[in-house]
Amino acid sequence: MILKKSFSTTLLLILISCSYVYASNNQAANNDVATFQSKVHNTLAYHQKKLEVDEIVAVVMKSDTGELLTVDSSKAVTPYKSIQQISQSNAIKYTYSPSKVLFPVIFALNYDIFNPTGTKVSPDFFTGSKVTNTAIDRLRDDVSNEAWVKSQSEVQMTKKLTPMDIHLGLLKFGYAQPIGLSGKDTKLGSMISLIDMENPNRRATIPLGYGVQASLMQNVKAYSVFNNDGNMVNPRLYGVAVKKDEKRQVINASTSYFIFAHLQNEVKNDFTDFNASGLQISGYRNLSVNNSDKKKTHATFIVNIDDGKNKFTVGVSAFNLKNLEEQGSDLLIGIVKEIIKAMVE
Repeated sequence: MILKKSFSTTLLLILISCSYVYASNNQAANNDVATFQSKVHNTLAYHQKKLEVDEIVAVVMKSDTGELLTVDSSKAVTPYKSIQQISQSNAIKYTYSPSKVLFPVIFALNYDIFNPTGTKVSPDFFTGSKVTNTAIDRLRDDVSNEAWVKSQSEVQMTKKLTPMDIHLGLLKFGYAQPIGLSGKDTKLGSMISLIDMENPNRRATIPLGYGVQASLMQNVKAYSVFNNDGNMVNPRLYGVAVKKDEKRQVINASTSYFIFAHLQNEVKNDFTDFNASGLQISGYRNLSVNNSDKKKTHATFIVNIDDGKNKFTVGVSAFNLKNLEEQGSDLLIGIVKEIIKAMVE
């Protein structure tokens, strides 16, 4: 005679079944990530030889959770897996002038404080109940005007922002701060002093990256704010959940939407291959010269991707470009395309 299952036995079997399904799904996700990491690794190794550069590093992070899908280098034997390996990679520890990659960050600080007429407003002008949606929409329409955008030169932007606005703003975006990957992180990178910022000529060069040293990971973390409703989370290993108190607001959500849309326009001709996929891709790229060695030229390209369900920030840097016959940072378009293609697959 077959024994009749008790309620407790049945419940136990259900729990075991659910645990098995969860474990199976989790394993499948881990396998997908491992496959993705392998593809990115091969891409970096191939392009290092093709482009004649010392090293290419890449970071792919979930914008809203900080989970690292991959941190890799063309010089690595395998993709970095542990916090220790990632922390010692040049994607984190090597800092250089971000050049005009910093421009959207300063632009965001400017937009977050000012309206198009240059009148200083409180944050609740954008998000509070004191202003109707119609007024906010009208402001966005005005700001979206290309003539206004183009009129915001580096000098004009930094004239409006006080040295303290810029100093605190860069700190909020994670510059000259620990990465936050582990409790043992130390301050990384540097920025121009408040005293030097008092000089309007020095202040005007900050959107061009002068006076700031940052790693690729810091730039990726900063750009993720534009793809996360103005919020920032620290990077973490894949699968590690975000605690409620870890997310912090850096800029207003409305500011992040505007910057994302503006940077979509910057790269709209670079990613026409993905138009049919429904991906929204926004980004910025630029060359930079290492301040300590004028002969070293680096290229960086950072993009935000939104597929409607998931949000990612992808950063790629190539160090010490030797062949600049082509436009330097344009060399990275192919690499970023291959990374996005690997994500789609």
